[in-house]
Amino acid sequence: MENSEELLQLHEDEEIIEVIDLSDTEPTADDLADELEDVDVAEHMNDDDDGAGWETEDEMESEQDDSELTFSKHTGAVFCVALDPVSNTLAVTGGEDDRAYVWTVCEGDVLFECTGHKDSVTCAAFSCDSSLVASGDMSGLIKVWSLESKGEIWSFEVGDLEWLEWHPCAPVLLAGTADGNMWMWKIPSGECKTFQGPNCQATSGKILPDGKRAVVGYEDGSLRLWDLKQGNAIHVIKGHEGHRGALTSMACSKDGSLVLSGSVDGHAKLISTSTGKVVFSFNNDIGEAKDSGSEEECNSVESVGFCNVLPLIAVGYLDGTLAIFDVNTQSVRHRCKHEVGIVHVQWEESSAVVSTGNLAGVVTLWDARTGVMMSEYRGHSAEILDFVLNSYHSYNAGLLWAVVAMAVVTRNDSDVEAQLIYTVTLPFSCSIVFFNTLLILGITCSRQLHNSQHYFFLSLLVADLCTGVALPFIPWMGLNRPLSFSACLLVHIFPNFFFLAFLFHLVLVHYERYQNIVNPLRRGELWLHRRFSLTLLAVWMLPLLFALLPAFGWNNRAVHSCCPGQNSSQHLNCAVSSGGDCCSYRNVFPDSFIFLEVYGLLAPAVLSIAAMTCRVLWITGEQLRGIRRLQRGVANKQCLRRMDMRYACCVAAISFAFLACWVPYIVYTHMGMTFLLSQGERTSRTCHIVLSCTGVGGMAVVPLLLGLANRKYTDPARKLFRKLWYHCRNTNVQIDTTLWVCYS
Repeated sequence: MENSEELLQLHEDEEIIEVIDLSDTEPTADDLADELEDVDVAEHMNDDDDGAGWETEDEMESEQDDSELTFSKHTGAVFCVALDPVSNTLAVTGGEDDRAYVWTVCEGDVLFECTGHKDSVTCAAFSCDSSLVASGDMSGLIKVWSLESKGEIWSFEVGDLEWLEWHPCAPVLLAGTADGNMWMWKIPSGECKTFQGPNCQATSGKILPDGKRAVVGYEDGSLRLWDLKQGNAIHVIKGHEGHRGALTSMACSKDGSLVLSGSVDGHAKLISTSTGKVVFSFNNDIGEAKDSGSEEECNSVESVGFCNVLPLIAVGYLDGTLAIFDVNTQSVRHRCKHEVGIVHVQWEESSAVVSTGNLAGVVTLWDARTGVMMSEYRGHSAEILDFVLNSYHSYNAGLLWAVVAMAVVTRNDSDVEAQLIYTVTLPFSCSIVFFNTLLILGITCSRQLHNSQHYFFLSLLVADLCTGVALPFIPWMGLNRPLSFSACLLVHIFPNFFFLAFLFHLVLVHYERYQNIVNPLRRGELWLHRRFSLTLLAVWMLPLLFALLPAFGWNNRAVHSCCPGQNSSQHLNCAVSSGGDCCSYRNVFPDSFIFLEVYGLLAPAVLSIAAMTCRVLWITGEQLRGIRRLQRGVANKQCLRRMDMRYACCVAAISFAFLACWVPYIVYTHMGMTFLLSQGERTSRTCHIVLSCTGVGGMAVVPLLLGLANRKYTDPARKLFRKLWYHCRNTNVQIDTTLWVCYS
């Protein structure tokens, strides 16, 4: 009691709010236990709605899993993930367990573990040539590792680390810290340079594509554009032009002329790097006025990004809104709603598709042109904290993201594209190979067909057979693949050569048959037959020489780099790095080569075939009318009617064959050029695949129609099938007779 009196003396009268009289008969512990037994806990839980909607991490476990691989080496939250820029086959992840892992994307095998960190690894990234990987923890310990030796080659300790980024073209590492400084090191020598900020956290930073400047955002809402060589601030954006809160995200356009910054104040500012002026300030205010002085009431910007192919930007907000803004009109194009907050936003390299990762553990793909959700990837049981797109596969690309306690690789849509290609091309390819083989055997087995006229057609069938074999590879020419440049040349040159040789042969055969109809009495004097060997050599060698031009230097290897800072056409023609393994037709064929092939070879060939076909139909019609005039007094009307019907059927068959075989290819050629001119924006990849398969496959059917319509070419095959049929039939009859005798 003495202690109680001493404690009571510590309080003054004005500090006492209320005096509560205690009952002399205070309840004991047994009494409280008896009262709890009388309480219906389940009833109170049902009546209480305050706890409704709460879920534990286990309860968030997703029923749908779209992943093909789960990397679960981390024992805590995974804070960051990055892909190597050269091949996109290696990933590095950093987590709460004070570790970073470098592992293979295909198998999930750990290449090596980045150990020695003293706190959670929040930053990890590959160098521009994928030879080095940097990892940094929250305490400021930064380590650089060699992929070749799988060991640490450099380390340094700074203040609390905020961000970490490699230079786009050199082994130079930049980092921002909580004391406001930006550090720059040359790896592995460790030469250092510091850039002092405004004594507040350097919350975000970005190196511009030219590699000479960097923009850094700070906690006080200011931005500084630094000259990395001179070490001075070129522009400072602060005050009323700056943000009213800490910066959360930053992005720059591919040419480095614009910087987009996002802040907790709910604004995204577009800033010119040349003038340091704010071009426009975007916000997601839908109509209700908000108190701008309170950061807690503002809808924080969590992530921003530039579209590479259209003048669009994406801004992800904490309330789950993805806003697509038009840079030219400075207006909102679309607002895409999520049920929970957005964590990260990333555009695909060569399309207007933007991906978002949110707090529900879902990655969503949106078409920025229409604002329509394209697909969702699920499989997580907790929030997504970071994700990265595979730069080789645009449109539903290969995807990597980091999430609490796990990292997951989603189903790569290159598999879906491959399945679509093989589904469309294999029926064409198998049919073309089978029927061409029959016709080739028919010509070679018949000695009556061993002359120059039929040899030309035989060579056409061989070219068509090669085209049928290469048909499944032709649609791949428009898609990115991880191949070396030499292998990339092979997989593009040979399908192109087979197709051009086939087209040259087709024109030659049409011309030969056209001359036979126009001048039937001078067939032997035709230069094709008099110079048969030279002509046959020309129709094979000329396409080969033209197709080999990229191998002789007429290619895009000189601009084979996806390092930022290039203009639009160069950027889309580049691969992942200057020594990279990204393979696409844009890396092999320059635009001038494509225009020359389409408008200098393909278009004239198709037009000449169409013109000769129309001319043959016109001559045939004139001949038929002449025959009718001669036989009008001799033949009856029924005979003339049959002649007219046969001619009409012939015209209809040729017209249908032209529409079915040539029109898809003409459409494909037109759409392909539209695809090229619009940098892939007006034509979807699925449409490109279907048109290329049906267009080239339809063209390859033309020789089959010409060959199957000639009984001379099909007689050997028909005789063979007839013999096989009789043999099988006689065998069945003998078996039936034997069974009947045994039964009797």
